[in-house]
Amino acid sequence: QRQHSVFVAAGDLIGATPLLSSLLKDEPTLAALGELGLVASALGNHELDAGLKELQRKTRGECPAEGCAWPGFKGPGFPYLAANMLDAQTGQPVLPTHVMREVAGLKVAFVGVVTRDTPMVVIPSGIRGLRFADEVQTLNALVSGLKSQGAQLLVAVMHEGASHQGAANDPSYACPGLTGRGADIAKGLDRAYAMLITGHTHQAYTCKIDGRLVVQAGSNGGWLTETQIGRAHV
Repeated sequence: QRQHSVFVAAGDLIGATPLLSSLLKDEPTLAALGELGLVASALGNHELDAGLKELQRKTRGECPAEGCAWPGFKGPGFPYLAANMLDAQTGQPVLPTHVMREVAGLKVAFVGVVTRDTPMVVIPSGIRGLRFADEVQTLNALVSGLKSQGAQLLVAVMHEGASHQGAANDPSYACPGLTGRGADIAKGLDRAYAMLITGHTHQAYTCKIDGRLVVQAGSNGGWLTETQIGRAHV
């Protein structure tokens, strides 16, 4: 990685994966992403394909009684973030809401959410006992608390995105064809968030909505988006 950089992802790193990965319970995939220095990922709906307990088993680096599918598996070394995935009884987040990192002298909070439409795309057994809150309301409600923890810059990392008809890299960042829930979320998000890293819709775009960057790095591991944020955003 480059100096003063942070590597994050927007979810669906596992689940619905090629046979080689799924036969090994996606353990080598998670291990490889950890070796690449991934700091955190928003939870994707496919991470819940095998249920929350299996996901937590993997993130903790635990092996079932019959042993791990990948020899020496110790977990990915990074957390999944899902501020809006709540325990249906307590109303509390089940997974971490954010990670903080100091980047070039700035304290940056990466705040993660999964699409609120997860119950529509995951089998009921995979999300039993969970409920999914609105992304905008959840992200906005966290701003004050994050600032009180010293966050100087906020970045939303979400497994929800937009549809885009234009080029992946629009020099003007205008992206007039950008539509869908990801674009709507960007318009409703507190201005404290400097940018949105999005996913779910398998689109590649680098756009601006109301002057704020909204990006997505395509799908299937074929893209990597590099974004530079200056102190003017603080």
